[in-house]
Amino acid sequence: SDLATTGSNVTAPARYGLYASAAGGYREVLLSFNDDREPDRFLLLGDGDSSGAAAIRFDIPDELAQLSSIQFYTAGSDSVEVSIATGPLPNEMTTLYSSIVPAPLTNTWTIHQVPAGVTVGDQSVYVIIEGRDEALAYFDAGPSSISYYRPPQYDTFSLLSSFKVGTQILTGNWAVRLSYLVPSAGQDPHEIPPGIGPFYPNPFIATGKGVLVRLDVLSFGNTVDMTIYNLLGQRVYRHPGRAPDDTAPLVWNGFMNDGRRAPSSIYLAVIKSGRYRDIRKMILIR
Repeated sequence: SDLATTGSNVTAPARYGLYASAAGGYREVLLSFNDDREPDRFLLLGDGDSSGAAAIRFDIPDELAQLSSIQFYTAGSDSVEVSIATGPLPNEMTTLYSSIVPAPLTNTWTIHQVPAGVTVGDQSVYVIIEGRDEALAYFDAGPSSISYYRPPQYDTFSLLSSFKVGTQILTGNWAVRLSYLVPSAGQDPHEIPPGIGPFYPNPFIATGKGVLVRLDVLSFGNTVDMTIYNLLGQRVYRHPGRAPDDTAPLVWNGFMNDGRRAPSSIYLAVIKSGRYRDIRKMILIR
């Protein structure tokens, strides 16, 4: 019974990642076994001295899939390691991707973006969450033939249903989701379109050079350029560009390249990354 803790109900995320649309000829597929229900309980991964782990199997039917995100729900205060592997559990797996996620958001969904290039197809993969002090949420209902658990000080995984909490045999599956991108017909499968968010804040109240409007862009290894135009099509500002390995948001302080203040108006930003081009609208108020 010392393995489990009771968790409060949680709310599923309003969105499942940056690629909910079919931008650039790609569509995102979300694999989830909870049918938008709320997780019921938490199960401890580790005990502070040794790590435990959870694993859940996802069957990917598409022949060409670029993994996009891992989403999981935790309670705790330490970092976890997330991995994606193929092959049978536990000792014959081939790790495709692994990363440390520092201090995941507690009692809410954490969305971890998988970098470009992790490709799978028409096979089963395992998402593994490992930690010392974290508890991972699970759905306390239904069969658990796809969820596995490795308690602290254990060497191998077993089906989640092999463990008991008190006198209760565990049923259900981990609160973990996996999403991936598949190209539409005629799309180059080797280049993923950038994920471009909205400007924030918008409207942008420019009160000085230290006040910035921001735009998040995930470029997947490509440079990013941004040019801002007024409604007459005149170039107002050109961003110096962002390096392929940089993830910082693009920013603008409301000043033109010649140093003058841009007047209150509607502006259009053209964002280019790789061979993709998109436009975002922004309102500037003085």
